[in-house]
Parts: sequence; C-alpha cells; structure tokens
Amino acid sequence: MKTLRLVASRFFLYFTNNKIIFVLFLLGGIACSIAFIHFYGNGTSYKKVQAEDNASLRYYALEFQQPVPQPEVDQEVLHNENICDIELAHALVQEEMPISIEGNRRFFIKTKMQNGAPLYAEKGRVAFTQQELAQAQRVVILPGMVEALYEVEIGSTMRILGEAFTVIGMSTDMEGFYIPFSVFEQWGLSVSEFSVTLDQKLSVADNNAFIAQLHNAYPTAVLTQSPSNYYSLASERFSLQLFSISVAYIVASLSFMFLMKFMLDRNSRENIIFSIVGASRAAVLRVLVLETAFLSSCAAVLAILLHAALYKPFFSRLNVFENLTYTVWDYVVIWLCVTLLSCLAAVPFAYRYIKSSLVENKNRFSI
Repeated sequence: MKTLRLVASRFFLYFTNNKIIFVLFLLGGIACSIAFIHFYGNGTSYKKVQAEDNASLRYYALEFQQPVPQPEVDQEVLHNENICDIELAHALVQEEMPISIEGNRRFFIKTKMQNGAPLYAEKGRVAFTQQELAQAQRVVILPGMVEALYEVEIGSTMRILGEAFTVIGMSTDMEGFYIPFSVFEQWGLSVSEFSVTLDQKLSVADNNAFIAQLHNAYPTAVLTQSPSNYYSLASERFSLQLFSISVAYIVASLSFMFLMKFMLDRNSRENIIFSIVGASRAAVLRVLVLETAFLSSCAAVLAILLHAALYKPFFSRLNVFENLTYTVWDYVVIWLCVTLLSCLAAVPFAYRYIKSSLVENKNRFSI
C-alpha cells in the first residue's frame, strides 16, 4: 500500500513538473494501444474466423459406417430452426451407376430434405419446381463432369435405378445425381452420408455443443467435416500471431519510452534519496516498473474506450474484413498485453539505474 501511495505521489509530481512530456507519453501510449487493437483484430486468424461467415463455417457432414434407412436420419436434432439445409446421399454401387465410369470414383444419388443452400449451376436448372417435388416427377440434376465426358443434353433421358429420368440441369457438384426428395423417399433409399447447413455460424462453445448432439443422435456416424477444424487451426496460430503483434508493439512503444526516461531522469534525485534512506535497489526498481505499468494501463484504458466509442463510425472502416467485432474479453486481453509489454519495453530504460552504484548516482547529482 505504501508503494502504491508513493507511485501515486510521483505521478502528481511528473504531471506538475513535466505537463507536456506527461501528456505526450499518454498520447504515444494511446496511439500504440489503438494500433495493437487494430492488428489484434485484423492480424489474427482467431478473430478472422469469428468475422467470416462463409458456408464452410456453417457446414456439418456425417458418414455412416453402414447405410441406414432414411427415416432414421430424421432425428430431433435436425428439427432446429437454425438449420436451413439438409442433404442426404445414397452411395451408388457399380451395378447401380447410370453411366459407366472408369476408376474408383464414388457417385451418389443426392436429395435435399430441406433446401436452403441452393446448388450452383453449370447448365440448365439446379432447383426443382414445387410441382416436380409434390408429384415425385422423375427429373434429375447431373454432376457437371458428366457433360464433359458424355454428350448429355438438357431434356434428354437417363435411366437411374431402372427408371427413366429427364435431365433438367447440371450442377458444379462433381459426384451427385440430384433427384426430388419425394422420389428418394418413395424409393426408400438408404442414406450413406448426410450434411446440414446452418443459417449462421456458431460460436466455439455452441459448435462443440451441436457436434455433441449430432454424436448422441447418430452414434454410428463419423463426423467428416465441421467448423471445428477451422477453429482449431485458428487457435494454434493465435499464439504465434499474437507474439508477432507484441514484438511490433514493443518496437513502436520504444519510440515514446524515451519520454518516460526523461521524466525518470528529472526525478532520479528521489530514487537516490530512497536508496540513501534504506530502500533496496529492487524496491526502487519495483516503483519504476509500477509507474510504467500504471501509466501504460491508463493509456490502454483510454485507447480501449476511444476505440469502442468510435468503432462503428470510424475504426470499423479500417478493418481488412467485414463483420469484425470486439468482445469485452478481447479488450481485457488487449489491456493485459499492452500493460505487460509496456513494462517489458521500459526495462532497458530502468537498466541505467540498476547498473549505476549508489556512490556514482550521489556524485552525479552532488548529493
């Protein structure tokens, strides 16, 4: 407590004797802190994944060890208002193939149990009409590569599992023959794989909870794709990226730490007096570090308040990618990092006191 009171009194002394230098130091700290906030958000894959909202971060795919009947897929976990697309796939064996394909390529009869993620077209239509769905019409959307290998035209007929289907289009999917869900259900096809797409991506915690629900609902299925891979990779890179940003911050902060050194030099007489009256070198060094920590902490808090207040009208326009947000936890991490890094940057300036002996300092100031 005495040390804190001493630090507080020295701040008042710094401000009284060196108002301009004191303010310039705070401004330098605020500028570097705002730069740290910007690069923390735009320079780490952890925040990038949070900001992105592409389909791969909302997509979950499962593969059954053995094909299951379609009704067994329709579990309560899929009756979720956040699920916008459910796709079922029946793996075709060689004798079921509607076309002859050399090699070991896998093909599927696919259908949309719930259609919220439309296919991309290469040619023709890639969506079924309400009439085609309701009447279980025999229409099919082919894989895009079929047209390249075979002369298949829109409107031509192709036999699938012994029945004639009219080709209405070709999608960018390279392995799926898409048919209406009503036909898939009518035939009673088994399901080898299925996928769900959410209307918005989940947080890391919600993602883990949803995956746990899928595992509980489908214990024989293997999760082959989920956002967890992206989240894990982002977490692995975060430490190295934060280290790089921290190094850049230390280099930048050195440009204004000489102001702190100037204030320390102007008040070094006090440090020498502390030593003369019995304060250990470690105690004086602790005071110096606490001074830097407190000033840098104040600068970081001011920078965070300024950034939060002006984020939407100004700072968000400087972002590399859209939808980037900062949470309270992000600001806490930033505040801790800036405070600790500032103390680290101040070490070279405190080294002069550590290196000098008491006699040298006394002679220097003629005490």
